[in-house]
Amino acid sequence: MSGHLLDTSVIAELTNASPNPGVVDFLSDHDDLWMSSVVLHELELRLLLLPQGQGRDDLRMALGELTSEFGDRILPLGRREAEWAARLGAQARLAGHVPRAEVALLAGIAKAHDLVIAIRDAQDFDGLDVAVTNPWEHAPPLPETQPGQAGRPGESAQLGPAGPAGRAGRALVAGVDGVRDGWVMAITGAAGGSPVEFSVWHTLDELWSEARARRLRVVAIDMPTGLPGAERREADLEAYRQLGARRSSLFWTPPLCVLDATRHAEANRRSWDETGRGISIQAFNLIPKIRELRDALAPGDFAPTARPRAVEVHPESSFVRLAGEPMSASKRQPAGEEERLDVLAEVFPNIVEAAVSSPPPGPPRPGPDDLLDAAAAAWTARRIVAGEADCLGAGDHDETGYPMHIWV
Repeated sequence: MSGHLLDTSVIAELTNASPNPGVVDFLSDHDDLWMSSVVLHELELRLLLLPQGQGRDDLRMALGELTSEFGDRILPLGRREAEWAARLGAQARLAGHVPRAEVALLAGIAKAHDLVIAIRDAQDFDGLDVAVTNPWEHAPPLPETQPGQAGRPGESAQLGPAGPAGRAGRALVAGVDGVRDGWVMAITGAAGGSPVEFSVWHTLDELWSEARARRLRVVAIDMPTGLPGAERREADLEAYRQLGARRSSLFWTPPLCVLDATRHAEANRRSWDETGRGISIQAFNLIPKIRELRDALAPGDFAPTARPRAVEVHPESSFVRLAGEPMSASKRQPAGEEERLDVLAEVFPNIVEAAVSSPPPGPPRPGPDDLLDAAAAAWTARRIVAGEADCLGAGDHDETGYPMHIWV
């Protein structure tokens, strides 16, 4: 068999904000994946029968992203496929099975292209001479460290693959914050009440290699990804409205036209020419990190099917959701640090020890606010896996295909 043809059940699962981990595992482990015009028809029909509203709009957005991602890997129903469908359907009926028309058509496409059908309810294909598999039964356990094997940088007894979370196959997520000369990552279990561990990295490439090795589900990164054109990002505007007294913590995302600018004056001139607005020095200082992120991660790394799945977050917006209101003090003030530690302690039982008593030694050396921001990002990643997070700016992408979203 040369690949897998995805049934409607698999494609529909991928439109969820938090797809089944077994399905994500399966898709991550197989590169030769195909979609069919039959499944596209089923999904479009479901969409058109939904009432007007946010649910229909969200499904339209998710389906559009998926079909764009598959591109020329959407197989049509041609003559050869139709002949195979008729032959398989006739054989099934003679054996006492009566498959639905769309099931026989999907079987014909799979047979014509020597593909295995990935589906949740394999019994739908009873009597049809075609191979099927159930991605929901995939979900392999996380790799375990062998006795005496040294752990990777940043592993802890609680969260490393050899710890209880790894042995139980519990999903891991992470939050990432940019720091001077590098990055800090906070890894935690997707289950509520899991402890958090911090590690520091000189480059995002190194960090992402670790994220892959640890089989993280979602990595929430505090750094703008998709860059706007003349208008501000809708995600930034929504976040700004929710931040209240902490609105100054949000730096307007620099426009795409300044991505390769090396001096503030140059970036400011380009921004004025393109948008009619200048660019702050704080936003300009983000550009090297934004370039590093876009060099390390492709747009596909932000897709719901990616493993790990990268998402953009804004920690101060995460704190608003976690506390139920904006923080009252700046994160760099003692009162602000204490305030954030208090709310994080409700979701990370070891946050004081991990962030204050025994922070990662470095280099690079993150400040307390960087560690707490990474932890808040990790909490949002946990919410994504649980299907509880909201996506600000949902559906918006920049000219290069990167999402212009903020998850909270």
